[in-house]
Amino acid sequence: MWLVLDTFTQEMAEGYREEITFQALGREQERSALVQALLEGRLAEASMWDAADILQIPLRGSYAVIAAQVPGTGRHALPQAEAALRRIGVISAWRLLHDVEAGIAWLPAPHAHPGPLADCLESFGTGLVGISPRYEDLRHTARSLRLARIALRGAFGAQRVTVFDRDPLAIAAASAPDVMQRVASTILAALDQLPARDRSLLLDTFGAWLDSGGSASQAASTLFCHPNTVRHRLRRLEQRTGRSLAHPREIAELSLAFEIDRRLAAPAVIRTATDD
Repeated sequence: MWLVLDTFTQEMAEGYREEITFQALGREQERSALVQALLEGRLAEASMWDAADILQIPLRGSYAVIAAQVPGTGRHALPQAEAALRRIGVISAWRLLHDVEAGIAWLPAPHAHPGPLADCLESFGTGLVGISPRYEDLRHTARSLRLARIALRGAFGAQRVTVFDRDPLAIAAASAPDVMQRVASTILAALDQLPARDRSLLLDTFGAWLDSGGSASQAASTLFCHPNTVRHRLRRLEQRTGRSLAHPREIAELSLAFEIDRRLAAPAVIRTATDD
């Protein structure tokens, strides 16, 4: 009798575990399907309440869509994202697509900016990530996914997380790759006559100067050289490109060309027909 009772107890426990696993998988599949429906804009307004309840995302507030480049088909880009974001008060739901891992994030403050969200993703992720502008209606999720994908195209090794409305130059550089490549080639054409090392040196110096707010001294500290060396390189850049750093419009043109050029030199982001 003890043997029968022990066997019965084990079978009952095993059946209970299987049922719990089945229910958990069912809930996860339901959540995943709902996230995809939101990302594709296929949910009717009447279904938004049910979707928000199942996803445990508030129906009112501010949202942002995250698009993270996957390391390979079927592989997660940010497997720990949901738990990590919850620690900073951000509630999220995720769906693994064939080219990106997409997340819908609810931001804790009514007018919150995705900046803290970007900082959190950058702190634990290693891949490229794009974040859409903030929006306030879950029905606009599909449109925001498109903007997140554009932001993802603007990300590269030195700037792994790009926020659509925080990095306008990066977005401009990535929005129309063919056109932007032509723009950069036109502005920086004379630099192509230089040895690759000299070309890179001039552009890196210009980038450091931009990051330093136009200060040759601060740029020199970053580059470990003398401020006069920075000024000399910038004069060479002006002479080569025919654009003066004393004119705001011409600085803007060089800045855009610089952002385009350094993204062209970085490994390409996976693109699909759904990006455009």
